[in-house]
Amino acid sequence: LYEGEIIGFYGLRGSGKSEIAQVLYGLDRVQKGEAIINGKPITFRIPKEALHNGITLVPEERLTEGLILQLSLRFNLTVTNLKKMSRFGVVNSFKEKATAEKYRQEMNIKSRGIDQKVGTLSGGNQQKVVVSKCLHAGGKVLLMDEPTRGIDVGAKAEIYRITRTLAEQGNAIIVFSAEYTDIVTLCDRIFLLCEGEIVKELKNSEADAEEIMHIITRGKKNDD
Repeated sequence: LYEGEIIGFYGLRGSGKSEIAQVLYGLDRVQKGEAIINGKPITFRIPKEALHNGITLVPEERLTEGLILQLSLRFNLTVTNLKKMSRFGVVNSFKEKATAEKYRQEMNIKSRGIDQKVGTLSGGNQQKVVVSKCLHAGGKVLLMDEPTRGIDVGAKAEIYRITRTLAEQGNAIIVFSAEYTDIVTLCDRIFLLCEGEIVKELKNSEADAEEIMHIITRGKKNDD
């Protein structure tokens, strides 16, 4: 995965895509294999270690894993990096408000203000809050597990635009999705999964919906 690149893992439910995301983020243990960052092999035991190495995760289940629904937009946007917001353990409310408002405007989060409870926002706006949280954490590698699940067509287009803009700004992004549209719209390279294995790698220009569906349902290997 290179700076400014978006790659995708595409497969049916149960193909192993979310498990790859969780392993890379330190949520699951690695049984075999390694991650290499700037030439250095690294295995993350906990998400904190992934964060320290610039890796953040937009989880598949935003309502239970990505947001604290009963708390404000301001809190949710800034909670991932309270060090930036505080001094001697005391949160600077002015800085917190300014940061939350910056992300609200830059990400076009539609709300009554930064103190609105995030649980009252639409699905698309909630997803933009989750992405903003990851950016505020300071990561340069963004893992996005099912980034458009449960949001409408307009919100999907916005998430696509935001993701592409982040890549153009130098972020490296991995998309994990069972939605073909997510993969072909966003990804420069695509890895096809079947029963927990990568069975083929494609460039975006080589993507053919019928062939891809055959591969992920039958598990056709690279050398078949």
